[in-house]
Amino acid sequence: MVNGDKKHLMDSMKRNPDGAQYKLLLKYLELRIEDLKDKLMTETDMDEVKRIQGRGLEIRDMILALTRKPVVNEFDGAYGQ
Repeated sequence: MVNGDKKHLMDSMKRNPDGAQYKLLLKYLELRIEDLKDKLMTETDMDEVKRIQGRGLEIRDMILALTRKPVVNEFDGAYGQ
């Protein structure tokens, strides 16, 4: 149930990639990754390093889920293209 709700939420955000909330969320996630990178550089406890890496991977997956595929014109050989 949670995965379905998460996918629905991500899909609804992808529909409006120019919206202010969408841009703020992406900016927040990118800043969060930078913060985790800084923590990773100074951490010495390996259990904490694994937790930080897990959080980073989760945020990276969220960013990938939110980014829309670019729309490009592809030549398919049809008349008029």
